[in-house]
Amino acid sequence: MVLGSYSVLAVKNINITAESLSITGSSGSQAGIFTVKNIGDEQVNVSLIIVNQLIGPQGKTITMTDLNITPGTINPNNIATGQFVVNLDNAVMGQYTGLLQAQVQDSSASDFLVVSVNVTDNGQSFIVISPSTNASYADTTVYQTVKVQNNANKDINLVIAKEGYDGMIFNADRIGSQAIPAFGTLDVAANVVVPANKATGMYTARINATDGTNTRTANLAISVLPTYKVGASDFTISSVDPGSMASVSFSLQNTGNLDLTSLSISNYTLIDASGNKINLTFSPGQGINIPVGSSAAITASADVSGSFASGTYSQQVTVNGMATKTFTANVQVNSLLQITDVVVDPDELMPGEEFDVEVTIENMADEMDLRDVEVEVFIMDGNSILQDDDDDDLKDTADVGDFNNGDEEKVTLRFTMPYNTEDGDSYTIKAVARGKNDDNTKQKFEYIDTSQTIDVTRDDHKVDIYNAELESSTLSCSRTTYINVGLKDIGANDETVILTIKNDQLGIRMQDNFDMSSDYDDDEFDVEKSYQLDFTSTPTGTYPVTIIAENDDGDKLGDETISVNIQDCSSITTPTTPSTPTTPTTPTTTGTTSNIDVVYGGSPSGMTGAVTVPAVSAASSISRAKKGSWTDSTLGTAVLILGNLLLVLLVIIAVMYLVGNSGSKKDSF
Repeated sequence: MVLGSYSVLAVKNINITAESLSITGSSGSQAGIFTVKNIGDEQVNVSLIIVNQLIGPQGKTITMTDLNITPGTINPNNIATGQFVVNLDNAVMGQYTGLLQAQVQDSSASDFLVVSVNVTDNGQSFIVISPSTNASYADTTVYQTVKVQNNANKDINLVIAKEGYDGMIFNADRIGSQAIPAFGTLDVAANVVVPANKATGMYTARINATDGTNTRTANLAISVLPTYKVGASDFTISSVDPGSMASVSFSLQNTGNLDLTSLSISNYTLIDASGNKINLTFSPGQGINIPVGSSAAITASADVSGSFASGTYSQQVTVNGMATKTFTANVQVNSLLQITDVVVDPDELMPGEEFDVEVTIENMADEMDLRDVEVEVFIMDGNSILQDDDDDDLKDTADVGDFNNGDEEKVTLRFTMPYNTEDGDSYTIKAVARGKNDDNTKQKFEYIDTSQTIDVTRDDHKVDIYNAELESSTLSCSRTTYINVGLKDIGANDETVILTIKNDQLGIRMQDNFDMSSDYDDDEFDVEKSYQLDFTSTPTGTYPVTIIAENDDGDKLGDETISVNIQDCSSITTPTTPSTPTTPTTPTTTGTTSNIDVVYGGSPSGMTGAVTVPAVSAASSISRAKKGSWTDSTLGTAVLILGNLLLVLLVIIAVMYLVGNSGSKKDSF
């Protein structure tokens, strides 16, 4: 008989007998204890794993430590004890939750335990920590810090206040309502100004903190020591001419709490690059006494040699004696070459207008002559030089050359305000004078003046007629010419311009209209036009031609007047054929179609009155028109006929002369 055989598959499994575990406390270390049972049919080794640490209010955590399971090897149906520890000393009050896992080694079998920790109020409050006493001299600032420590395991709100330090300036930050988190700290920074002359002694103050129930006080103290102290400020002796002396007064102050006696200040000598000297002296300079709370007046004098170079020279000056103090004395020496006046005319103008800058310079020396003197003027836009319409720096230089001692000279430089400037712009006139010592060219002088400004204003309605000229301003046999007109809208507004060219005496009137823009970058800011004028029936003489620009509201924008000179054709002795005129620009039309109105008092065809044609067709006819030759007129034709008759007469006389001479020769044989 054959006996059959079989085997049973071994099973590993465990169970944590409780699904959750709760711990409650406010401080100290707390243990969490639980049991793990082997519910399988094999012996197992079990370890504990933290899946999630304990997480509580505002994401704060408590760490589970000292994880342990005893025994670590569990037989079937037996149990083991698991344990962990949490420390609640620095835990913020509130509910925390975490997760533990009991894991069978070398197996996927495991079980989980939810851990809850309820941290209760630890019943603590807050404390304040006072700073140590500071020892300080008079006329000093003392810094102190009060620390406020929240020992509670919950957030608290405090009100901070200060008092004390009478007779001193007492400042503290964090005054008023302040929030301090659980176990947090707050530093209250105080600064106390111990005034000059504050008497020796102990001075106190307090920082108070309260949560409404509890009040804590930090005591502050400063011990003011006996103090010898003198105060002085920097000073400047300004605008001293070479070869002269200037003085300034300043004071020494007793800023301590004891009398000062027998203080002194030394005299000094300042030297420029060429070895020239400034003697800096003080009066009184010795035996200076200053009681507590008082000051002493001191006069500083600078005696500058005649050839001293211009500039600002500084010297560290020290007061010596029972107390010491170092401060700075400055001496500003003027240039021998000075700008004494700058005049801008006009000092308010429109874009495109010219203005003059007149600079007056003077050689202040008694003996020194200067050479290579020049004056340069810059128009400054802030810290940069203003650019003109060609993107070049708006500046110019005038050479003066040799400049003897005591001489004065005025130089004038002319500028044009760029068209791209705007209403309300203001620019600084920077005038610079430069020169050299005639006997020592290494010694150079420079003087800068920035006292004057120039302002730009743009009228509401203004056009600059920057060009108005006839191609031929003198006419004789040919009585037609072209007038060229250039306009820029320098006003504050865009315009529809009505341009009139006229002479009322001759009955000439021509009109055109077009749009213009006040924007410098717009193509319609600058408009150029060309028109043909006919003076065929005009008597000899000189006549004005007026160009007027108006807008469609009747506001006058600008005007110019030029002259044309009409001469008798017979005054021309050697006729020449005039060159072909340049083709005029076609009048532009923007928006609605504009017209050119042409009125002549008389014409070869006998027409009178106004002739109105569309602007484009009128411009086309102007473009095809050419200046007439002097031979086109009746007088020109008569001159040609007379010339031909004169030529025939000369030929006849010449032939007769030759024939007569020929006969005489024959007779001589």
